[in-house]
Amino acid sequence: ADENYDHLCDLCNKTLTECIDADNDQACDICGKMSGSADYVEYSWDGTKLVSQNKNAETVTAILGTSQSLSAGWYVVRGDVTVAERLKISGTVSIILADGATLNAQQGIDVPGGSTLNIYAQTGGTGNLTAQNGGLLATAIGSTNRKNTGTINIHGGHITAAIDSGQHASAIGSGGFSAGGAITIYGGNITATGDKYGAGIGGGDYAESVDITIY
Repeated sequence: ADENYDHLCDLCNKTLTECIDADNDQACDICGKMSGSADYVEYSWDGTKLVSQNKNAETVTAILGTSQSLSAGWYVVRGDVTVAERLKISGTVSIILADGATLNAQQGIDVPGGSTLNIYAQTGGTGNLTAQNGGLLATAIGSTNRKNTGTINIHGGHITAAIDSGQHASAIGSGGFSAGGAITIYGGNITATGDKYGAGIGGGDYAESVDITIY
């Protein structure tokens, strides 16, 4: 690892230069912590048009294949990362898809009521997120069976979300019999495929309405 990456790891309690970094991505292979920063592009609506700003997250945590829950903070995806368990969001979580990186969330990403998921790309916009549903009545990105849905903001990246046939949930939004939620899409290349009982983007079977804004 680069000698300037001297963040003290939460789990191994060593500086990054001392802990395990077999893939040399400047992130501790044990806890995923990394010093340094990650650039991203953020969009907003000024009332007449979209406005983009190049920004920088000063402290980020790398998402690893062993990640299962993401608490409030900033995260980055570098390289190809596959997470077998459903990723659970709490608080406000911001994920930066680094250019050329891919996050494969095989059981989807859980965004329950009261939480916010922000998804950003970098300037090239070539980061990828693929998410599948996490079981019956569960979304690929959003809530699960009979649970309230949080807020999802997508600023960029290539996003593919798909639901298996007969799951009764939306691809991005709320699960079956779920309540509420808000989705804002500022940019990116998004493919969202629900089943006959759930929307691609929106509500699942017998779900309450979801607020959707697409710019």
